Amino acid sequence: MSILVIAEHDNSNLKPATLNTVAAAKELNGEIHILIAGNSCQSVADEAIGVEGVSKILMSDNAAYENHLAESTANLIKPVATIKISIDLSLKYFATVFSMDSSSRILIWS
Repeated sequence: MSILVIAEHDNSNLKPATLNTVAAAKELNGEIHILIAGNSCQSVADEAIGVEGVSKILMSDNAAYENHLAESTANLIKPVATIKISIDLSLKYFATVFSMDSSSRILIWS
């Protein structure tokens, strides 16, 4: 089973919510992938590479994702989660406004 974790970050560093989500994903014993959507966010990818238990980093570095708007991020997540890597399970830490907003948009499409 593959698990997709959507990274929350400030285009420079991962936020603790992402690390909490990875910790929960490790309990499911699946292959963990982190999706990073941002602008000039290579440092976030570099940090994510060092997160224990993560087997793949997917990154979309584009100005469209600079402000982490739910609309643009959800439009990216849907095809990645269903087509590109055949994700079996998508986890999102529902403790932040961003995660609740983007996740609700994805659920509407499902």
